[in-house]
Amino acid sequence: MNLIQALKQDSQFTPNEKRIAAYIMGNLLETSQMTLADLATKTYTSHSAIIRLTQKLGYDGFRDFRVALIALAQAQRYTQVPVDADFPFAANDTTAQIAKKMADLTTQTITAMQANLDYGILD
Repeated sequence: MNLIQALKQDSQFTPNEKRIAAYIMGNLLETSQMTLADLATKTYTSHSAIIRLTQKLGYDGFRDFRVALIALAQAQRYTQVPVDADFPFAANDTTAQIAKKMADLTTQTITAMQANLDYGILD
């Protein structure tokens, strides 16, 4: 089970742990760069609540969890997602999500343009 799936399986989480998991899923890139104290401040929880959550997810502690979170954030950063050019953004998108969608849309445009090139005319 990957990290996102584990965070979504919140049936055994306490209310604080659910709040932490929801924050992490909504702010993956930002959270991967946070310290334990930063995450506790942003989620209005304690350090021990975060450590308990990471242990429930199968990690030794916050450092091991953060390593997995960084790897996931980097993988998602470079994974392209199809973007609807007519409505590329949602009202609740974060700045990071908007930037990613703009990059993905630009890449899709370039790929489509390359596919439509007539190399005979270009030569």
